Order: sequence, then C-alpha cells, then structure tokens
Amino acid sequence: MSGPVGDWHDFYLGTLSASAALMGLLFVAISLHLRVLAGPAHPVLRAEARTVYLGYLGPLVTSILSLIPDQALRLLGLEMLAYGIGHLILLWQSTRESFGAEFRDTRRAVIFSWLFGGSIIVARWLATVGLLLEAEWGVRLLGLTVAGALVFSVYLTWDLVFRAARMAPEDVVS
Repeated sequence: MSGPVGDWHDFYLGTLSASAALMGLLFVAISLHLRVLAGPAHPVLRAEARTVYLGYLGPLVTSILSLIPDQALRLLGLEMLAYGIGHLILLWQSTRESFGAEFRDTRRAVIFSWLFGGSIIVARWLATVGLLLEAEWGVRLLGLTVAGALVFSVYLTWDLVFRAARMAPEDVVS
C-alpha cells in the first residue's frame, strides 16, 4: 500500500486474524446459549449479540480494506464511508430492540454499550474524514478504532455470555 497505511500492514494482519477468530468464538458462544438468545423472552440479549457481532465485523472489514495493496488513502476513505453507512443501517435494528420492554432490567449494560460503542463509531467516522483528506492522523485514528472495537467487543462478549448463562431454564420458552 502506498503512503502511511503500508506501515500498518502487520497491525492490520494481526487485527484481521484476531477479529476473525473472535467472531468464530462468538458463534460458538451464541450456539451454546441459542435457546436463550433465540427465545422471545430476551430481545435485548439478542440485540446485544447482534451488536457484538457488528463490533467484531468493524475491525474485520477495516483490516481487510486496509490490506488491499497499492491503495490510496482517499480510496480507503471512500470504502470506509460505504462500510460506515452499511454499519449504521445494521445497528439501527439493534438500537430499536435494545431499548425495548426488557431495557429497564439491563439498563446499565445497554447504556454503557451504546455510549462506549458510539464513541468508537464517531472516531471511525472522524478517521474516515481524515482518510478522505489524505491526512496521516486519519490512519492513526482508524487503527485506534480497530483496537478499541476489538477490546470492547471482547468485554461485550464476556458480559453477554454470562448474562445468557444466568437465565433460568424457566426463562427460556421452548
């Protein structure tokens, strides 16, 4: 890759591998708690599972796009712009479900998730603007959003798995 993104090759290769592996582990965790997550009694948990999936998808897509050889920063910025729009559309469904009837029972977790996750999304949008302007700070900020999204998504996965495991069998509708 030309420009400063080329210096980030090893970082993006590592985050691509990590996000792919963590997405696979998320699918395993969801499979183990599928009756709870798929049941009608817990739409907030299902919405949070989707949000965690999207949290891993961001670093995966960003890493893939950043590893395209000989790509100008402006083109990467356009690709991130397209991805960002799609990401917001996918998050809309989770947002509607997260603030449903079950919200009052999980209020702290949902608000924390949306505040911290929202700051990562805002930073990714700022990084996209930086890339479109071909500014080196955009590359650095984009890398920071990838690392932040991975770390935060690991925390959300841990929280989701343990909350799903605490659901009593009578809470699960067959």
